[in-house]
Amino acid sequence: MNAIKKVIRILGSAAKLARAIGVSHTAIQFWRDGQQVPPARVIDIVRLSQGAVSPYDIRPDIYPDPDWMPPGIETNQRYAITHPDGKLSREASTAVTAIRSAIEDLIEAGLLDKRTAESSLVFFLPLATLFPLGK
Repeated sequence: MNAIKKVIRILGSAAKLARAIGVSHTAIQFWRDGQQVPPARVIDIVRLSQGAVSPYDIRPDIYPDPDWMPPGIETNQRYAITHPDGKLSREASTAVTAIRSAIEDLIEAGLLDKRTAESSLVFFLPLATLFPLGK
């Protein structure tokens, strides 16, 4: 899944992403389908994802360090799962985002109530810490 598809999934729709950063829905569709995101939009998209995608994920040609994040953005700020040395692995970040997204989808579909979802998060999120640390 490319970074733009991931952010669309997190936000719920391409239209929401377009409105949030002030571009057309068509621009988002082009980016989703592989056209390069303009450099001026990369950090806005990273901020909207709350660190679920990095600048490197969106434009590795201009952000060559896969671990760099803009100041003020921590990977998965919403759920602080860390390795004992204090670093959140890239794999754990991806796992947390996928789990959160799947649980939110179940709530929206009426297949899971919020209280059960909170219990599920308590159970599943620590599993993400089992992934090895990224670079």
